[in-house]
Amino acid sequence: MKKSDMEKLKLFGEYDQKQLAELWGYKSYDAIRRGIVTPSGTNLIILFVTYQKVSYTTQYEDGLHGDVLKMSGEKGHVNDKRLERNLSEPKDDIYLFYREKHHSKFIYMGNVLITDADILQNEPSKFTFKIPSLKQEANSMKFFSLKISDPNATDFVITKTF
Repeated sequence: MKKSDMEKLKLFGEYDQKQLAELWGYKSYDAIRRGIVTPSGTNLIILFVTYQKVSYTTQYEDGLHGDVLKMSGEKGHVNDKRLERNLSEPKDDIYLFYREKHHSKFIYMGNVLITDADILQNEPSKFTFKIPSLKQEANSMKFFSLKISDPNATDFVITKTF
């Protein structure tokens, strides 16, 4: 997998894990089922974020707040330092796939920029990312409208408006 494989994707297009695995040449989609994927030998970090998770999985704190993604890292802290390094020395291309609910297709949000990292030891670390493409499209309302899923919450739901 390489950066050019990411450039073949349609911004705001919907993809399931099986489609992406086939497109990227994986034998199965197991390799991309984790929330943070770092294909070996590349400078790519691919985030797969689900807002409403299956009840029997770890309930990470993830959510969109306007054009900002706040997400928890993995319990094992495998990618924490690599993500944190991108704050001071951006060397990785970080991409986001987001979906509102488990078992639905992911929406490809394109390249994101890490803006904050709170590295924790006894719980998943916390990361904040800016989503430039979402802000541009939300402002123009060409592809998306944003609505609040719960009037008392600060998390946003993405609704396609093609």
